[in-house]
Amino acid sequence: MVVPPAPAPKNRLPLILGIVVGVFALCCGGGAVTLVVASTGGGPLASISLDQPGARASRTPPSDPDPAPSATPSATPAPSTPAAPATLPADEVYQGRGGKTVKLKPLSPDFGHYLVATHRGSSNFAVWAMDDDGVRRDLVINEVGRYEGSRPLGLEQIPSALKVEADGSWKITVRVLEKAPSWPRKTSGKGATVLRVDPSSAPGSAKVTHQGRSNFVVQTYGDSPDLLVNEIGKFSGDIDIAPGTRVIAIEGDGSWTMKPS
Repeated sequence: MVVPPAPAPKNRLPLILGIVVGVFALCCGGGAVTLVVASTGGGPLASISLDQPGARASRTPPSDPDPAPSATPSATPAPSTPAAPATLPADEVYQGRGGKTVKLKPLSPDFGHYLVATHRGSSNFAVWAMDDDGVRRDLVINEVGRYEGSRPLGLEQIPSALKVEADGSWKITVRVLEKAPSWPRKTSGKGATVLRVDPSSAPGSAKVTHQGRSNFVVQTYGDSPDLLVNEIGKFSGDIDIAPGTRVIAIEGDGSWTMKPS
């Protein structure tokens, strides 16, 4: 009786390895697993890479390069608007006939002042500046007969009233110095005139002429008041205007000129 050979024992290594791999995959939460098995024929080992379904790769996002510095918006400056010129006080006009005391409206201490006067008479025409106590402080005008001209007012002390002596009709207009003609530039006129010295320019020197027959006077007001000319009749000469001069007052009965030299 021939006894058939016993069947070769089955190779249980793949089964054992599969169980181990499965447990390992569950513990590791997925990912790529390499399974090493042996062939049933005793051949060389083979490696198999297993990708677990549902496994998610843990990916660290690449670091961004240094971001470009964000531009900080700069406010665009609004176009500059030229400053509006300061509003100058309005002229104040006083008029009458014969002798009279005129109460002035208060003069602003922020401005210098001058007056423009006319007289239509044949006798003496005089205008005094008076203080709050009624005391005469300055003889602003002292002429005979008809008169038309301008004179400084209250450069040393602001007056509160004017005392007018006249035999005819008269008119007096009080203005701020900013409305007077400016110097230095060639200037000409006849009779009494007030010039405002431009503070942005050096006064320097000037050439002055006069074509009248009576008194001719050039006087300055400011840091160093000075009587520059006091002559009778025709005159031609040079004068020096000191720094700090604010006003130049001219008196004469004829035509005159004054120009920078």
